[in-house]
Amino acid sequence: MPLLVDATGVLNWGAQPPTGIQRVEFALCKAALEDKRANLVAFDRGSGYFAPLTDRERDYLRYIVDGCWEEYGDLRQAQWRFADLQLKYFSNEGARRLAASLTGKRSGACYSLFKTVIRFAQWIALAARRVGAGFAVLVRKPSAHDISRLVLLCHHTNRKRGLDKALRACDLKPVFLIHDVIPVTDPELAAPHVVRSMRGLFERVMLREERIIAISHATRDALLQWNDAALRTPYRREVPVARLGAALLDIDGADAPVVALEDRPFALYCSTFEKRKNHPFLLEVWQRLIETHGDSVPHLALVGRPSNTFAQVQRMLVAAPALAAKVHLLTDLGDPELRWAYRNARFGLFPSSAEGWGLGVAECLANGLPVLHSNVPALNEAAQDLMPALDVCSHDDWVRAIGGILCEDKLDELRSRAGQYRRGGSNAFANEVFAHMEAIAAGEDAASRAVDIHQPLILDLANGQGSANRVDIGG
Repeated sequence: MPLLVDATGVLNWGAQPPTGIQRVEFALCKAALEDKRANLVAFDRGSGYFAPLTDRERDYLRYIVDGCWEEYGDLRQAQWRFADLQLKYFSNEGARRLAASLTGKRSGACYSLFKTVIRFAQWIALAARRVGAGFAVLVRKPSAHDISRLVLLCHHTNRKRGLDKALRACDLKPVFLIHDVIPVTDPELAAPHVVRSMRGLFERVMLREERIIAISHATRDALLQWNDAALRTPYRREVPVARLGAALLDIDGADAPVVALEDRPFALYCSTFEKRKNHPFLLEVWQRLIETHGDSVPHLALVGRPSNTFAQVQRMLVAAPALAAKVHLLTDLGDPELRWAYRNARFGLFPSSAEGWGLGVAECLANGLPVLHSNVPALNEAAQDLMPALDVCSHDDWVRAIGGILCEDKLDELRSRAGQYRRGGSNAFANEVFAHMEAIAAGEDAASRAVDIHQPLILDLANGQGSANRVDIGG
């Protein structure tokens, strides 16, 4: 019986470099396209059901996860090659991406106008599907025979209001991939609506004792500890762990140099510009290093998507020209450029205050790059306890540690330790997830064949005997 992978999140994200959770889901969808154990489905907002991907949807998904978007010619044309599916699978990010493909930037009056028009068109298309326009083509309500019973839900779908209805209608049992529990353990680091949404998800999963797979041992332990403290109800199922590998190990093609970083020494921090990632803290550390060590301090490359601290970082650089001369904000690197950066940096940095896994640490070490990271459980796990773990609140600790590895001998010691890292790619991660799902499916199948002692006896009057109903828990 094939396993199901929900591709909705990747289809909504579209053809652009993945970050964080999207990179995890890219890896799973890419593996599912090739793995005979897995089929792909998506949640259609028009019908409220899950359905297997059409051939065209599979082509679009492959186009996204392969990451070679320029092969279709001009990027502007490539973004619109699957315009019909981008009206069907859409999000705010999709509208931003399409508007940027028309204007060449993500700001300004023209960009805002196009973004609004695209969002309006997406909602009109959704309304049309909901009232039945093109229903036979755009929406297919599957029966229980179309798809199997176990589906790995994506992050985009797992909190949908109509999720339970869709699962029942399609005869599906959900498996939830838990990336982190930061919104409930550190709510000050997340937006209020995210805190409410994620708390609702975790309450659902734990109280119903639904099947989950954790992205790290640290995340699994944090979720179970939160459940014991906040919900005070036992979760009696085993929580398997599939630790995320370094996705860049499985990217085909040659590296592409980052022009701004060529022919100069640089340190690398790759992460979205958001509060818990502590970019302002790192800039303060870099300012002190420049004051103490002068020209021996390497350039600092900050790679990631802009979010809620990006404007603060920009203001800090405007106010400190000497610091700005040493810092590079790189918000749109593709995988070939990112891999080049990991392979050519002097060392990596990861001063995040909370993580579910710590992909940036894993990517550093998988590419042989030593990294200094903050002392949080997920990062220690991602680094396999090989690298220095520093107090994220202590400027002095970071200044001292970075200043120490400006000496080549000290840095060579860290490089030697980085060489002990046990590397794993995204393909190995996907295989581990699918193996856990097979084990879960085997357990569910065994349970569905068991006799339910709570079912009433049905008398066989011909033989004078009674028998219990068998119950299929997949329904």
